[in-house]
Amino acid sequence: QVRKQAQRTEQNRKLHTVVRAQTEVLLASYRRNKTVIEAQGEADRYLIEEEAKARAEKKWMDAQAEALEIVKNTVKIKNETEMNAEQLIKYQKLVMLSNKSDTNFIVKGISSLDVSTAREIKQLAQGSLSGSDSLAVGEK
Repeated sequence: QVRKQAQRTEQNRKLHTVVRAQTEVLLASYRRNKTVIEAQGEADRYLIEEEAKARAEKKWMDAQAEALEIVKNTVKIKNETEMNAEQLIKYQKLVMLSNKSDTNFIVKGISSLDVSTAREIKQLAQGSLSGSDSLAVGEK
């Protein structure tokens, strides 16, 4: 009877070892799947965020283009002609500058600084523009 009990104990130990090994295999598989699922989720999150940023940027650029088209069709020079591309760019720069607060001007290329640009800079500086932001003006 002791011998039978020893045999059963040994069989149970072997069975326990097999079950333990199978459990470890399942656990390793679950851990691997968890890692894969988490990595896929992280990749999906990144793609969703980047696509949202790209869509928002596109909408922003479309809105800017639409606004510029409205300005082009509305603002007339001497009530006759529409602004050309160079004038639109200059207008856009001035609007951008007028929306900036706390701005310091760095004028590069003094030889390219004409009277009208200097007058515009002076007018802008007399407004609400002063402070710590730096913006290059006068580059053409």
